[in-house]
Amino acid sequence: MNHNRISFQLVIKTIFFLFLCYFTYLLLIQRIRYNFLDNASFIFHEAGHLLFTPFGEFISFLGGTIMQLLVPFSFVVYFLLRIDFFSTGVCLFWLGENIINISYYIADAQIQAIPMFAGIHDWAYILGELNLLDRTMFFGKISFYLGGGVIILSLLMLVLSLFYEFFVRSRIDN
Repeated sequence: MNHNRISFQLVIKTIFFLFLCYFTYLLLIQRIRYNFLDNASFIFHEAGHLLFTPFGEFISFLGGTIMQLLVPFSFVVYFLLRIDFFSTGVCLFWLGENIINISYYIADAQIQAIPMFAGIHDWAYILGELNLLDRTMFFGKISFYLGGGVIILSLLMLVLSLFYEFFVRSRIDN
């Protein structure tokens, strides 16, 4: 009975993994800019501005991005400490997707074509204060490739997790 439950879970995890592979294709090859995860990330981003307000204007502007990265990262740490590598990989994917999302925001800082919720472009302010506004495309590309690397790492972790569950854990449970 336990073997059937594990097999069903493995099938669901494998289907979810394949979905994430397709989503990776959309993010890294097709370079879609907006997706279903962005609404959740937006909430955390905006909350970060409020949370970091006591630390001054600059940190408040940076706080949106900090919180947007801190929330998925905290889930990565949580599941890693629980030794749940599949869930860790999924949350790592979420973190990588957020880094890619931020890359478009950074790259837009100079031209400011993305509509803003509060009317102020965080990264235009941040890079302007650092006298780096002319480097938006450079920092955007770094962020995009870093996010892509995190996503690839997450997929590797998911593959290893599925491999372990299929070849090792299923043998132990029998």
